[in-house]
Amino acid sequence: MVVFGGLDAGGSVLGDVWRYVRSQNRWLPLSTGGGPRRYGHTAILVPGRSDAQPPNNAAQMLVFGGRDQTGGLADSTVWALSLPPSGDGVWRALSAGPGPPAREGHVATLDGYRQRPGQAISTRRMIVFGGQGRGGLLNDTWVLARQDLSTSTLEPWSWSPLSVTGALPPPRTRHAAIHDTEWDRLLVVGGDVNGSAPGGLVNEAWAVKLNPLVAPATWQQVTIDSVPSARAGHSLVFHTGQVLARVPERFTPATGSWQLLGADPRYLQYYPHLFVTTSGKLFYSGNTFDTYSGTFDPLTHLWSDEKPSLFAGGFSVMLRPDTVIKCGGDVFSAGSRVRIASIDPATSTATWQDAAPMPEARAYQSLVLLPTGGVMMVSGSNGGSTFYRNPRLWNSANAGAWSDTLAAEPANRQYHSAAVLLPDGRVLCSSGPPSETQGTIFWPPYLFNRDGTRATRPVITSLSSDSIPYGGTITVGCDTAGKIGIVCLIRPGAATHQMDVNQRFVRLAFSAISGTELSVTGPPSARHAPPGDYLLFLAKTRSGTTDSIPSVARWVRVGSSVPSDVDPTAGLPGRFALDQSLPNPAGAGRASIRFDLPVRARVELEVLDVQGRRVRILADRAFAPGRHEIEWDIRDPGGRRVRPGIYLVRMGAGEFRAARKMVVL
Repeated sequence: MVVFGGLDAGGSVLGDVWRYVRSQNRWLPLSTGGGPRRYGHTAILVPGRSDAQPPNNAAQMLVFGGRDQTGGLADSTVWALSLPPSGDGVWRALSAGPGPPAREGHVATLDGYRQRPGQAISTRRMIVFGGQGRGGLLNDTWVLARQDLSTSTLEPWSWSPLSVTGALPPPRTRHAAIHDTEWDRLLVVGGDVNGSAPGGLVNEAWAVKLNPLVAPATWQQVTIDSVPSARAGHSLVFHTGQVLARVPERFTPATGSWQLLGADPRYLQYYPHLFVTTSGKLFYSGNTFDTYSGTFDPLTHLWSDEKPSLFAGGFSVMLRPDTVIKCGGDVFSAGSRVRIASIDPATSTATWQDAAPMPEARAYQSLVLLPTGGVMMVSGSNGGSTFYRNPRLWNSANAGAWSDTLAAEPANRQYHSAAVLLPDGRVLCSSGPPSETQGTIFWPPYLFNRDGTRATRPVITSLSSDSIPYGGTITVGCDTAGKIGIVCLIRPGAATHQMDVNQRFVRLAFSAISGTELSVTGPPSARHAPPGDYLLFLAKTRSGTTDSIPSVARWVRVGSSVPSDVDPTAGLPGRFALDQSLPNPAGAGRASIRFDLPVRARVELEVLDVQGRRVRILADRAFAPGRHEIEWDIRDPGGRRVRPGIYLVRMGAGEFRAARKMVVL
């Protein structure tokens, strides 16, 4: 904790700095020298960098605005005081370029995000709003920013106004503000909108999003049911209560990195039901709390097609690509409603339709996809002490009808229960009170003849490859190839809390090439079957009926066209990388920029100035795997040589993002 400035008992303006040392439980003066004297100012603490060397590893206190020792408004200079772990602090006046006009009674807050969505480089930001200036009350918003480029040298700070549109909050002074990190917004509360005139106190709240991907931002007055009385000169702190993840993140295994996708922050309740559609977007069917659905685009980072699903629903499963079935009640009550969402692959819009309701209202039930194309419902209760131990089958080919109850499970199960399909076609049920430690295995009817004897199952005798390429073919040996009616992939289950979004049934095209071999075509794309391990099932038609009898599955990997005994990365870079430009500094000639691609990817390579403005696009096209080199002639698109200074070379390739600093002489 650090104290700076203010007025003493005699009205003198102070410039001393004190630090509270918790281990000693006392205040100690911090020797600084040469700093400002201020009162009515703002100060924020910018944390140090654990990955940096001195002086960048030290925290900084930024002081802005207020009045100086003359009693007049101080100029718009920002003062930074370094706060090393030990020793004296050092003041320096920041050269941040043209900034906001002088003021007092304003607010300043630290942007809680070090790395914002869409940015490759961590950035520190101070947000300033409102106050009393020389010409009256203010309602402008300014951003003081510094990028974490170097670990050893001090990086420059720069001012820029926050781009906003629409109606602004009324100008005010002596208000309070915080950065609401849950919704990524600056929240301003209260203040005085009349200045020295009476009657200007307000209790309204205003908010503006700080996410640069949604530009320009819009100020909005926040509607709150119950508010404190009007006031000024108060304080405001942010208490999260719980950390809610509103910004999606994407992990790239090739680089081992996470990327924020935060153009449209949205909080999805616990255990969201999310499915990859054939458009490449994610369909959200809700969960056990939410009664709406929507589509998320991982390229634009935006939500669309948000509409009511009309009920919470206790379980969702992707019955077929672009078809999701949802049934039951919410986590606290039972329900019998069944609805099916059909997602248009061209528009990514969903159409919800009712299907035959469940014969009994259930909560905590599980749905399991079966290799015959049906769905099995197992476990659950009425939300109380009545347990439903008899499974039921649902078949979309039979107008969505539910079967009669099947053999009763020995165990009662409800909340936290789970069920998954086994490779041999049986279903494992587990957990859920009061049978948390007892597992049971169900034998579905397709494993038996009508007289109760064990059915004769088709047998997969061989695979030409255990890897199925998208759109390619493999040969599957089978003892009864001429009787096979279904060839399918089922992604293995991963069930928890009445959800299993990993399940996926993908029917494959096939043809018999002999009495003992099938030619099987892989899924069209990763959007139909995301890469990974699947269970490959064959199902033959039962003699004299339309019923199917599945084989025991074989494990296959989907998404690789390379034989398992060939190293696909031989001679190729092992990871994405952007090298430092050469030479650096760059003089009158050209700069060479090299980068590595482990796979074919579309590369965006651009040059930015220190303000983040684009100077030149060097590449925006697909490149083959390998090492590449591009030259920049140190000129802008108009052929004019750029000014000497510091620039950034930024690269994007799929989910990989990197930047390198270069100096132009």
